[in-house]
Amino acid sequence: TPENKLGKSLASITGWLQSAVEGSVGNTDFPAKRNATGFTAFPGGARTDVGQFIQMGIGGFWWTSTEISTNTGNAYGYSLLNNSIGISSGYASKMNGFSVRCVKDNPTK
Repeated sequence: TPENKLGKSLASITGWLQSAVEGSVGNTDFPAKRNATGFTAFPGGARTDVGQFIQMGIGGFWWTSTEISTNTGNAYGYSLLNNSIGISSGYASKMNGFSVRCVKDNPTK
């Protein structure tokens, strides 16, 4: 069985297209691992640099706050796919539209 169920532990339990891949985000197996982190990542897809919306229901894409370089126009991001057991990272043009996650600072810390 797949040991790395990180993708499943980050993903919402609804909205993902079904997958037969064992341990994948889109498979309902390993119910205790499903959204175990509470991150609740939805498969919102992405917007391409030419305005197309792609991979809704199949994947979720999130920006990080890290640019590759101020001259390249690229930034790092993460992705989850319905037929994958893990989370992927890479970089893309900032002309694309990915999701962001806003986190409120805790003023007591």
